Amino acid sequence: MAGKQSKKSRRQGRIGKAMMALSLVGFLVLGFAIRAPFVIESPGPTFDVLGSQSGQGQIIKVEGAKTYPTKGQLRMVTVSMRGGPGTHVTYAEVLLAKIRSFTEVLPESSVYPAGVTAKQVEQVSQAQMEDSQLSAKVAALSELGYKIPAKFKVTGVAPDSDFAAKLKENDILQTVTFRGKTRQLELANSLFDVLEQTPPGTSLDFSVQRAGKTISVSGKTRKPNDGRQGSQLGIFLNPQAKLPVDIKIALQEVGGPSAGTMFALGIIDRMSAPSLTGGKEIAGTGAISYGGQVLAISGIPQKMAGAKKDGAQWFLMPKANCPQVEPIKGIRAIPVQNLHQARQVTAQIAANQIQKLPRCPAQ
Repeated sequence: MAGKQSKKSRRQGRIGKAMMALSLVGFLVLGFAIRAPFVIESPGPTFDVLGSQSGQGQIIKVEGAKTYPTKGQLRMVTVSMRGGPGTHVTYAEVLLAKIRSFTEVLPESSVYPAGVTAKQVEQVSQAQMEDSQLSAKVAALSELGYKIPAKFKVTGVAPDSDFAAKLKENDILQTVTFRGKTRQLELANSLFDVLEQTPPGTSLDFSVQRAGKTISVSGKTRKPNDGRQGSQLGIFLNPQAKLPVDIKIALQEVGGPSAGTMFALGIIDRMSAPSLTGGKEIAGTGAISYGGQVLAISGIPQKMAGAKKDGAQWFLMPKANCPQVEPIKGIRAIPVQNLHQARQVTAQIAANQIQKLPRCPAQ
């Protein structure tokens, strides 16, 4: 009897193991098949803005002004995103992503609004890229000493702004008065220069052109939500800048706002001597304002890892993003607040004057 029970037990054990194996296979099949409501962010490709893109020619082209030879590289960085509208990831991919270095898994709802389509995501991303290119041109030319005429047209007002019931679409901001001083808003960086020096909660007085008439509008500023200095109005503007130099930026299949700072540095390098990089390979990220402020962005760990992978030893980034920096051997993060500082830091690296380069507090 004992022998028979032993054979039966062995048979039951083999059947149990087979069932477990089938269950595991089934779990893996489902894991690779079922859509997971997450987005995976990982290091993406980098692009030298001083160089060319295959089939497109030079990324930055300047006409109507003197240009100079460049050396080295200024690399803009990207984040590769999978998941969300138009694509999806599986639970198995999410599990694998969680154990990879410099890869982040985020709930889809924290990245994309409910109901948004893939086409809408692409349109927003492309609009952000186009805006970042215009901001880079304005900021770079202003840094080089050009005067850029502009007209500040209101295109929208945030519901929680103090100007919500006061400004309307198509209003033109003509002057701003702060602490008894009135400034004409005729240059692209004029309003932003004032806001950079204005603490949140400050009352500003504007003269506004509306339907052919001039009216007065007053309201309080608020704290910026994008890492910039000073304060903001909580309104959407089209500065309608008139550039004195024809600058074209051609970069295919890349969207978003975060290349602005590197585009601006690339323009400065092409339009000034000596070479800004001194032959060094420098990467960086950060949106940029018309006034030249380097604004906070997302994906710092992934972008820094991508820069290191492509050979950069220096990584310029918004100071506001310092809390997201993860140290990576062989590449150093350098926080900057504005384009002027980014230009100075790049020149320091070029001259090997690295002892006093800025650092994030935790580094």
